[in-house]
Amino acid sequence: RTPGPLSAEQLAQGWLVADALAQQVLNRWPGNGTTGETGPGPVGAGSVGLHRAEVHQATGVLSERLGVSLAEALDRLRAQAFSSGLSLPDTAHAVIERELPDATP
Repeated sequence: RTPGPLSAEQLAQGWLVADALAQQVLNRWPGNGTTGETGPGPVGAGSVGLHRAEVHQATGVLSERLGVSLAEALDRLRAQAFSSGLSLPDTAHAVIERELPDATP
C-alpha cells in the first residue's frame, strides 16, 4: 500500500504466489500432455507444495554451479522449465540428478 521495498515476509509470500501461478501456467501450457484439470494425476493443482523442497535444492545447486545469487538461480530454473516444457518440479529433479548440463540458461 506504500512505496518502498517489501518486508521479508511479503517477499516470501510473493515468491510462494509466483511459484503457484507459474506452475499453473505450465500445467495448462498447450502441448504439455495434461488436460488442465485439477485433481489426481501427474501434475494436479496443489502439486507445487509437494515438490517445494526439491525446487529449493535445485536452486541452491544452480546457484553454486553458476556462481549466481539464489534469486537468479531460481529465475534460471524457471526459465529452463518454461523453455523445455517440463514442470518446475521435473526440471528441479533433473538439475539435482545432473540430467541437465551445468550451463543451464
